[in-house]
Amino acid sequence: MTFKVKLAFHFESPRGAKVFSGVWEIWETRVSDFPNPGTSLNETLIGEAIPMRFDNGRVVFALLVNYGGGDTEDVRGLWSVGIGPTLYGALGPSYRDLGEYVAAGAIKSVPLAPRDMPALVTFENLADPATGRFVPLAELSEIAGPGWTFNRAEIQVVQSPPNLGASQLLPWIGALPTDPDNGRWDNFSQHPEYFVRKPPAW
Repeated sequence: MTFKVKLAFHFESPRGAKVFSGVWEIWETRVSDFPNPGTSLNETLIGEAIPMRFDNGRVVFALLVNYGGGDTEDVRGLWSVGIGPTLYGALGPSYRDLGEYVAAGAIKSVPLAPRDMPALVTFENLADPATGRFVPLAELSEIAGPGWTFNRAEIQVVQSPPNLGASQLLPWIGALPTDPDNGRWDNFSQHPEYFVRKPPAW
């Protein structure tokens, strides 16, 4: 099954409400869990990190991965893994799976709990991946600048295709890294998959 989700980040700004959003695509494939009975779920997440550009010139990216919270750089994996319960729980017992949700054309937005937020990153210099750092959710309003307040994030199943985002602002995305791989989760030039994931060439 393939479905698309829109993530929207809502702020109050000095000029009123402001929303940053982007669309990601999730491919779910159920594969045999041999030799054990049952099935397992293989997920592929496609899209680009969602930029939030603030009046003070700062940009925060919502990444295609999640991590263990504001005080850690331990990336846990694809953002889409485990997001299903957030959607299922909001839809209620009348929906048995996301396939039924999509077929029914249900398009209401579902609040995204802080624990389900994608990892956030900002850069002092967008052209230099070495200036990037993970951003705790609690700092988002402060980074946005005076008069800005982060209110909430929402997720919604949509029909729109994934849109461009990080690749338009980060010139080093797609270039071979020149620095050694030191095994750090915040060595962003070594982890372009945080920012851009293209459909696999199967």
